[in-house]
Order: sequence, then structure tokens, then C-alpha cells
Amino acid sequence: MDEQDYRPPPPIEAPPEWWRPAQVVPPVPPRELPDSDHSAIDAAEYRARVVTLLVFTAALIALAVLLIVLHGRFGH
Repeated sequence: MDEQDYRPPPPIEAPPEWWRPAQVVPPVPPRELPDSDHSAIDAAEYRARVVTLLVFTAALIALAVLLIVLHGRFGH
């Protein structure tokens, strides 16, 4: 290889500013939660259970009445 044929590599340029990845800012620590009123939570859960059982019982009774009526109508 002749010295006349040699071409040096192109000069190195700094990358543009937008090329750099965004810096990640650490999140702030979470705040403290207020204390829970466990007796109020238990009372609300009990009321919800009672309402659920009442709705289920009413739906079961309605289904039983519907089956009795339908059986009486189409049973003969």
C-alpha cells in the first residue's frame, strides 16, 4: 500500500444534544397512609354481606316461584 493511497478516517464529531438519553429522576418517596378504622371496615363488610344474602334469597325465591308456575302451566 502506498502512502499516497492512504486516507485517514474522518474526524470524529460529538453527537448532537438530542441524541443523549433522557435522565431518569428518582421518584419521591410515598406518603404515609392514614390509620384504618378496622371496626368501621368490619361493620361495612357485615352490612354488605347481609345485603348480598338478602338479594340472593329474594332471587332464589323468585326463581322457585317461577319454576312452580311454569311447571303448573306446562306440567299437565
